[in-house]
Amino acid sequence: MSGPARAAGQLPHGITLGQDGRYYQDVCDHSVRFHCLSKRLLPETFRPLAGGTGGGGDANLCTCTTANPCGGGTATAPKDSMAPANILAAYKIPSSSSAAGKIVAVIDMPDANAQNDVNVYRKQFGIPALPACPGNGLPEPGGGTPCFAAVDEGGNVTSAAGDCQPADAETALDMEMISAGCPDCSILLVQMTTGFANPAGPQESDFVSATKSAIALGAVAVSISFGAPEQPGLDPNGQDYTTPGHLVFGAAGDYGYLDQGYAQGINAPSYPASAADVLSVGGTNLKLDGSAYSEVVWNDGAPPNGGGAGGSGCSTEFAMPDYQKQFLSANAGAFGSCTMRASVDVSAAAQFSTTRGEFAIAEYDSVDGWLPVVGTSAASPMMAGLFTRLGLTDAVSSDIGWVYRNISAFNDVTSGNDDVEGTCTSVLCEAGNGWDGPTGVGTPNGENLAVLDAGVVIEPTSPAKAKSGCGCSTAAAGGLGPLWLTLGAAFGVFALRRRRG
Repeated sequence: MSGPARAAGQLPHGITLGQDGRYYQDVCDHSVRFHCLSKRLLPETFRPLAGGTGGGGDANLCTCTTANPCGGGTATAPKDSMAPANILAAYKIPSSSSAAGKIVAVIDMPDANAQNDVNVYRKQFGIPALPACPGNGLPEPGGGTPCFAAVDEGGNVTSAAGDCQPADAETALDMEMISAGCPDCSILLVQMTTGFANPAGPQESDFVSATKSAIALGAVAVSISFGAPEQPGLDPNGQDYTTPGHLVFGAAGDYGYLDQGYAQGINAPSYPASAADVLSVGGTNLKLDGSAYSEVVWNDGAPPNGGGAGGSGCSTEFAMPDYQKQFLSANAGAFGSCTMRASVDVSAAAQFSTTRGEFAIAEYDSVDGWLPVVGTSAASPMMAGLFTRLGLTDAVSSDIGWVYRNISAFNDVTSGNDDVEGTCTSVLCEAGNGWDGPTGVGTPNGENLAVLDAGVVIEPTSPAKAKSGCGCSTAAAGGLGPLWLTLGAAFGVFALRRRRG
């Protein structure tokens, strides 16, 4: 291992030393139950001081009234960090695909600088700025000119929601990942003002009410990048989120299988991603070698000895939904020993690497400047934007089982695990052929998914995914588009039929 020697017992609250030798800091306050699922990479020169204080000052992690103590921001975008071009190339998103102003919402803490921050990011990467929504201050339901709006969890347009400055990096990351995947999506920021005022932070009810407001205002996709391990007392049906026409995505967590690395020691999947009607999004490490992309499960270990790992597991609270039962009936043992809701469903990049090292994901916010960050907090809004751009939200919101029936249209991630304790050997924590816990059905293959939106349904003759090399590349691997579809059908991997209606 390169970098400084480990000294986990001396590290300030919220700071860990990753296996890559870099120090990471939680973006949000993890002393409260529900927190955002992202971490910043601290400067390479950062060292904890004697007694457990941070090299930048205070030993305590930020709250909504205290700035982040250890810095890490820069005036320019981090060199070699993941940019929109990497996302679009790795996931082969057709340049012709368009959302036409459809609304994607993010559920976050109040952020007074949100519109400015997302537009700094967009300018950096050549994406047109998002103006404030005209008229009543809200985007047009159903699409129109892309614009930005901010409301409270009741759906009220407000410019006085406050500003949880230490969480601004999370809010900005969410909006910027939507922008990267879907430049012509309108963005609706739903601010949890109740959670902002509550010393205990946001609660389950805040996520539900904010989601319902986003849906009422016409969001076709909603992303929630907050979470915590399941605990008894949640909605037993898990039916408070997705409704037909409005699909909810949830980050699956940054603490490994069953949130093993979570500070409170509760071993369960992360909620609300584990709810039966939320599309749970796991994390991968997206690797770039020259012009070729590949992916493995994101796992840099969990605190106190790691920089984070994607989440997965078998629910302790929610019954197995019908769409998973149907998949299981055609694929015995698909979920291992799990008889409840199994996480995750799909996945996307939570980390970015090149042959020169690990450089994370570029994010900008006014409080910190440019930051390199990691986490499933990036994967969830990225998928919300991509699904919206590819026109998939309506089909999947009507039946999440759509992604399981069309598993062959996704990139199969077959390497890695999210078991940070080394105690799990099942499909729930180990990547492999077909569905697996850390990556679900896989990551998006835009060429294949765009064909589906054009009226073709992929129906696997076997529940296992078609193998296609590493899973994603700017060249041949990871989705050969129509040629791959034709050859796959010819060799009996799956059948194609036209969608009716």
